[in-house]
Amino acid sequence: MDGHVHAFAFFGRVPQSALYDNDRCLISKILQDGTRKRATLFSALQSHYLFLPGNPVPQAPERHASRSHKETIGDRLQCDLAAMKPLPGAPFEACDQANGKVNSQSLVRYDTNDYSVPVAYALPGS
Repeated sequence: MDGHVHAFAFFGRVPQSALYDNDRCLISKILQDGTRKRATLFSALQSHYLFLPGNPVPQAPERHASRSHKETIGDRLQCDLAAMKPLPGAPFEACDQANGKVNSQSLVRYDTNDYSVPVAYALPGS
């Protein structure tokens, strides 16, 4: 997800859609009926940037018919950027966020792991 955030920031724009050749990190579960349940963080990213996954924007056939282009790479980039949407006003935190409780040993549990935190954050009597 962090790669998406950095790519969008680099270009200063957001594509209308993105095609993925391997969506394993985007899908948390495939249900019995074949429906794919999106990962929570990817759903948040998609909602924030408002792009469609897996739906390529139709291109003019002549654009991809040949490897020899009449336009420069810079010209093609400008064309692509013009088709993109502006970045949202607020940044997206591309990290998993969860509530936690620090115990008296200055440890917080996330998933199945314990992480140490500064003693100042340990709750007295917990």
